[in-house]
Parts: sequence; structure tokens; C-alpha cells
Amino acid sequence: MSKVKSGLKAGELEFLISFWQRIAEEYAATENYIYEWLNYMDTRRLIGRGIDSLLEEEQADTALKVKDLDAMLMEKTFEVNECIWGDDVALENGYDRVQHWYYYRMNELIFEAETGKFTKRN
Repeated sequence: MSKVKSGLKAGELEFLISFWQRIAEEYAATENYIYEWLNYMDTRRLIGRGIDSLLEEEQADTALKVKDLDAMLMEKTFEVNECIWGDDVALENGYDRVQHWYYYRMNELIFEAETGKFTKRN
């Protein structure tokens, strides 16, 4: 079990990473409902916060595991020009395409379901 400096209760980060794995393995390719997708991507933001709260000696190993899951999700999605939460939310929360990359990705099913709201990034 990971030891945290502050912020997370025991087991919370492990739960989030386990859920992120399920998202990367299954939902990244099959989800077609934008509201579920928004929640899934919030999971990744929470994981980032959790990694930052780990003791230094545990950060690298945990970040490496998450990086592999991130790569799996990226294979099943593509980048869009717009933040999935919308410009106002992105601005209000300081989301950017580099640090919060997951808020700028989606799969084809969601893209098709949200016709006209998003454009693929070249």
C-alpha cells in the first residue's frame, strides 16, 4: 500500500489506478456517452494529484505504471482541438493541453455522438 504525504486515504490512489486501468482497457474504445467520458477523464486528474501526494520514493514507480495505462488509452483515442469540458471550464480551472492532455482526447463513438461540438486535431 502506498504511503501518502497528505490528501488521500489509504487505498484511494490504488482504487483510482485500478479504475483507470479498466478505462484504458475497455471503456476507452467502447464508451459513447460524453458525460461518462467526462467522469472517466476526471479519474486521471485525480490520479495525478494522488501521485503528487506520494512520498518521493514511490512517485516514480506509480507514475510509470500510470504512464503505461495512459499509452493504452491514447492508442484507442485521438486528440481534439477543444477541451471536452468546454472553453469556460478549461479557462476557469487552468486546463491545458499538455498537463491535462486527457481533457483533449476522445474516441470515435463519442466524437460521432457529439456531432459538431469537437474537431479532430491534425
